Amino acid sequence: MNKTKNAILTLLIMSIIIMSTILTGCGNTTDGTQDETQEVVEIGVLLPLTGAGAAYGDIYRKAALEYETNINKEGTKIKLIIEDNKMDPKETVSIVQKMKAEGVEVFFVPFSGPSMALEEFAKNKEIILLANNYDSEYASKQEYIFNGANSELQYAIKLISQEIKENEKCEKITFHSVNVPLAEPSFKTLNDNLDAEIGKDIVNVGEKDYNTLIAKMKNENIKCMTMSTYDFMATNVFKQLIERNYEGLDIYLLNGKDSVNLNTMDKMIPDFEEYNINIYTADFAIDELTDSANAEKWRKDLVLEHPELKDSVFVQQVYDTLEAFTSKLDKCDEFSKQCMVDNMRDSYFEGSTNKETYVNENGDIINRRFVLFQNNGLKGFDQIKALN
Repeated sequence: MNKTKNAILTLLIMSIIIMSTILTGCGNTTDGTQDETQEVVEIGVLLPLTGAGAAYGDIYRKAALEYETNINKEGTKIKLIIEDNKMDPKETVSIVQKMKAEGVEVFFVPFSGPSMALEEFAKNKEIILLANNYDSEYASKQEYIFNGANSELQYAIKLISQEIKENEKCEKITFHSVNVPLAEPSFKTLNDNLDAEIGKDIVNVGEKDYNTLIAKMKNENIKCMTMSTYDFMATNVFKQLIERNYEGLDIYLLNGKDSVNLNTMDKMIPDFEEYNINIYTADFAIDELTDSANAEKWRKDLVLEHPELKDSVFVQQVYDTLEAFTSKLDKCDEFSKQCMVDNMRDSYFEGSTNKETYVNENGDIINRRFVLFQNNGLKGFDQIKALN
């Protein structure tokens, strides 16, 4: 009898220990973090890791991985799946189709060309798209698209058109753009706002030879050019204009002063002055999105490890865009696209980085979208006037 009682007692004690272990496993681990059974949300991160935009992609990759490490330490569980889209819209669509079939429903895709190629997926509510520099005129119409850095490109074109109208040299204009979904809408906006004769030149990402374009412009005596492109491509255009002794050209950058490499341009200032080449840009609106104390700390940590990223707006774009998404994960009992969208739309989400104000000649503070800049040597771009 005693043996039977002891056996029952032993089984009871073992059962209690086992149940206690199971219950403990359902909560936090011994170090206070959530355990591995917590739902992990996968985010596809599509970057140009090879090809013409690889330098950008590497910055985004470093920042994204640092963010993933830190947010997971805080208890939120995300897994970034990083793929190389070569900054190619078609390649981007192909990757998303593949990852969607594997169950990925959230994508972080910087750069307007690749991100705008995914508009139909978001429109059909197949994915949540976290984008950067997605033109706000289009992003605002889509419930499932969230813009980490608002691009007011169409608005900037309208502002620049005001200046071009006042420039007597601009009877004929060359519109030069990289081949992205916004190229045709941008050309239409420019055409609708100007009476000038406008020639169109659209090139693929990574194009390096602009001699044919420049020869055509010289033959037609073009003195005004608008550009909407990436900085590594714009630099090649500038260099080849100088190599071919192109004189008296006014260049209007449609996608902001961040679209050119200022360090490279500064070295070319003597050549710009010799050939009377002037470069202008209307900066567009980019407002503060979300900037938690953690995100600020993490960015500083990243810069300590990678000093070359110290002044990179891309780092802040990555942190702020991902933070706006992950900060809402605890609002949903279980992950669903619609629940996340509802909660994200319920908060301020207008764009990140470079919150700035400027003062006009009357001393009034104006929004940066009303500012026209001219390239001015080592100072980069100086404000020259406020546009109405």
